[in-house]
Amino acid sequence: INAEYMGDFLPPKMLVGVLALVCASLFNGAALYIGVAEHPARLQLDTRSALIQWKPSYQRATFLQGALAVLGFVCGIVTWWFSDGGQPFVVGALFMLFNWPWTLLAIMPTNRVLMATDAANAGADTRALLVKWGHLHAVRTVASARSGVLPARSAQMNEQFRRSPPPHCRCFGVSFGVSARNSNLIIY
Repeated sequence: INAEYMGDFLPPKMLVGVLALVCASLFNGAALYIGVAEHPARLQLDTRSALIQWKPSYQRATFLQGALAVLGFVCGIVTWWFSDGGQPFVVGALFMLFNWPWTLLAIMPTNRVLMATDAANAGADTRALLVKWGHLHAVRTVASARSGVLPARSAQMNEQFRRSPPPHCRCFGVSFGVSARNSNLIIY
């Protein structure tokens, strides 16, 4: 057994890299769900009902996506800092970080107007802002997809996984293995 490993668990630097990918994937999954399912369904409602539904949905998603963006960024930077060949992680981390200024500078003005709009006064302008919000939110979806795809598909990461882990290891009850044929991380 490699001394770098503590029992059946992944080493901390690899675990942090996996956590960065999990955060990016969860953020992207939530953003994709909002953009593909929730927001289009919301837009099928009348404007007043769409605004009423948007407000609490936005407030609930803010904490989840904000926390995932920060945690994904931090884990990506830590993985990059402590690993050789971790450049895709820093690029992925920067895509996760991009979500904060994009939200604050591009989306927040629309959010503020929508939050301040009384549902009784919701009209064509409100509908236009809801449509605009959907387009602005799509940018976050693309950025978060890039934050996970770059590290996951990088040759450096595959090389790191090929060199480092034992043939099988366990982390939080999930078994990980490395395929000798194509050096990809396999979860089974």
